Amino acid sequence: MEDEMNDLIFQKAELSDTKDILALLKRIAIWLKGKGVDQWLQFLDETKGMAIVERRFREGEVYKIVSSGNLLGVFVIQSDDPFWHSKRKDDLASWIHTMGVDPSLVGKGIGNKILSYIEKNAISAGKKFVRLDCYDDNKRLCIYYESNGFKYAGSKSWEGRTIRLYEKEL
Repeated sequence: MEDEMNDLIFQKAELSDTKDILALLKRIAIWLKGKGVDQWLQFLDETKGMAIVERRFREGEVYKIVSSGNLLGVFVIQSDDPFWHSKRKDDLASWIHTMGVDPSLVGKGIGNKILSYIEKNAISAGKKFVRLDCYDDNKRLCIYYESNGFKYAGSKSWEGRTIRLYEKEL
């Protein structure tokens, strides 16, 4: 597994990767549920999960992280996010969505490498910020983003839950 950490390949996913991406998101959802985190449960339903993954391809650029032929992670970069429009409506940011790493690799630094990759791409695209959102009650994830330089930018209510908005100035 250590060799896999040294040869991570970041590449744009194709629609043909949808099934594999959904399988990874299901594993992450099951792992989160086991940790008491009520998040991403929609990926456990094949039909709903497939619709969400396909929508992500329409809304932004879906990336996969592979090593030795294994899918280790996924994330989406969007150039706009209507969810943020009430707080920030500009073309200064890249938005991160559906960022996840295979549960067997959590804590190995892949998330940090994903964030670094996204930040470098955003800078190359002339962006000034990277933005994202996460559930307010997922304290561990909020702390993770804050420890990576993201600043709290407000909150929104969505489907009966509070969502924290974060941004990082580049």
